[in-house]
Amino acid sequence: IIDPWLWLALGIGVVVARRRAAAAPARWGLTLGAIYIVAMVVAARAARDIVIDAWRNQHGRDPRAVMVGPVPITPFTRDIVIDAGTYYERGTFRWLPTNVAFSDATVQKNDIDARVVRAREAPRIRGFLIWSRFPFWTLTPTAGGTRVTVSDMRFAGQTPARFEASTIVSSGTEAGD
Repeated sequence: IIDPWLWLALGIGVVVARRRAAAAPARWGLTLGAIYIVAMVVAARAARDIVIDAWRNQHGRDPRAVMVGPVPITPFTRDIVIDAGTYYERGTFRWLPTNVAFSDATVQKNDIDARVVRAREAPRIRGFLIWSRFPFWTLTPTAGGTRVTVSDMRFAGQTPARFEASTIVSSGTEAGD
């Protein structure tokens, strides 16, 4: 993950240290970077707890899994992905003032469909599922059967769609690449 604020703190420390021919500014930049990292880790954990509490209050149950991930450039805003069992829900978390907003739209997982079960056997799909934390499946009819595409909710909607894998599941029992 590229964090511009961390790079800025470290970069200024190096530039000032070179100009002054002294190591102290680089140490200050490194110290400031370390403080920033600790603050972001603590803030991420606190944000996650706040999001889980908000979800529990709104839905009366705990989510299966939660991601409260960073947003580029803005350390006080986080993207939310909630695994609600059969579907995912997105949202936004903001500090200053603290606010949790869940989207009304949901994305169905479609993970128990028989065609998805067969598609999981394809090497490309197996490889994708090794690192995917929030997989969801789309099924598109094709001439030879069904195109089964797996995407990761963390990256849904990004263009171009780099974080997905597909296979064709024929009317028979095998999944092909």
